[in-house]
Amino acid sequence: MALALVVEDDASTLAMFAELLPSLGHTVLLASTGRECLELAASRSPDVILLDLGLPDLTGTTVIARLREWTEIPIVVVSGSKQVRRKADALDAGADDFIDKPFDISELRARLDVVQRRLDAAQERSTSRDFDGVSVDYTRRQVHRDGEEVRLTETEWLILEGLSRDAGRIVTHRWLSTRVWGPHAGAETHQSLRVHVKSLRAKLGDDAKDPRHIRTETGLGYRWVSSPTPESPDGEDDLRRRLDAVREDVRRWAGEDRTDRLMVLLDAAADELASLRDYRQSDR
Repeated sequence: MALALVVEDDASTLAMFAELLPSLGHTVLLASTGRECLELAASRSPDVILLDLGLPDLTGTTVIARLREWTEIPIVVVSGSKQVRRKADALDAGADDFIDKPFDISELRARLDVVQRRLDAAQERSTSRDFDGVSVDYTRRQVHRDGEEVRLTETEWLILEGLSRDAGRIVTHRWLSTRVWGPHAGAETHQSLRVHVKSLRAKLGDDAKDPRHIRTETGLGYRWVSSPTPESPDGEDDLRRRLDAVREDVRRWAGEDRTDRLMVLLDAAADELASLRDYRQSDR
């Protein structure tokens, strides 16, 4: 079930959402302040946030802006405000949709369904990518370098994912620090961030002076400079990645007597795939 974070200062409305959302296929987190919302968004990574604009500590627009500094979690504003300007400000700050109170259950279901379709489409478009010898599988959270699995720490993975998903764009120190350590991360975390980036570069075989993947943008942050390899229309690249992943699983789990035999079969499959690719290219 998808996880929904409801941010609302009215206790009766919170109770209503806590009862309603499970019937729509969502587990529920509840928050009554903007600061609590920011904390839960960082620690629990909800699939969607339902946000009231009238919070006691921070304005809803401020909460949205702070979330958008480090996350693309869908935000649906649920508010009784009739001011068009407030709605526009919330959408400009990064909200994905708006529902007026009081609302019909069917309307809420429809809005949540739209959000889920967006999430599904995004995952289908970018489940894995190849970058100049480095293969990143975002679903399995696996990285391969020249066919060999690269073991990353949780922090290194968060940095790699944050950079490589937005290849070519500058990602600031603040954005990365917030992604790794949460909304309270300040400038004091930047040195620690540099240490983790240095370790990640070493594991990827990257050189800070002549980067293939991670370039330092002085005073700003980092940029992932390696462009993703275009996906094969016939799915051959995806199959190759799967074979690499299976090889790694065989090395890890198969007994010594089975490993050699299974590797021979996998190598034969890889050779057959290469022959098929070459044949199709020559046929064109």
